[in-house]
Amino acid sequence: DVSDDFWTIYQASGEMKEVDFGPRLVGQAVDSVVVGIITNRSDKDTLHISNVRVTGTNADEFSIAIPTEFSVAPADSATFNIAFHPFTEGKKLATVVMNSDAGRLTGRLAGEALPGVLAAESGVFDIGKQNVGSIITVPIDSFLVNSGEQPLTVTSMTVVGPNDSAFKINT
Repeated sequence: DVSDDFWTIYQASGEMKEVDFGPRLVGQAVDSVVVGIITNRSDKDTLHISNVRVTGTNADEFSIAIPTEFSVAPADSATFNIAFHPFTEGKKLATVVMNSDAGRLTGRLAGEALPGVLAAESGVFDIGKQNVGSIITVPIDSFLVNSGEQPLTVTSMTVVGPNDSAFKINT
């Protein structure tokens, strides 16, 4: 309807952004607040969204934190949190799907899971014979080597073995 009449009919119109998380290490979760991920392209009608879900081959490696039903005001957009938590290596793809007044809206989710490569140069460090009760400090340079292409963060180290209580790691 193109008339100037009071009862002009407006068509709801919506659009959803694609989100690419880029490379992440396997097991390294990342979440992102995506501003304006859904845009109501109509300046006259509220866009009603329902049945929000993540689908596709790698849907279990993405999550989305929004209500299953919500509305977007005319000429406005919605912001919400999307997370990527890769369990296995490789390129990951999924799709956010939602129903709306403007029909079905979809947005592609992507990310790549890289293997974390951390190697211990030696599993055993011999500190020689020591007197019972003595405390010695032995610096161990280059014990852990990151041979991967992405930065790794070591959050904890533990001494294990039959006499582990006799040893302490100082960081």
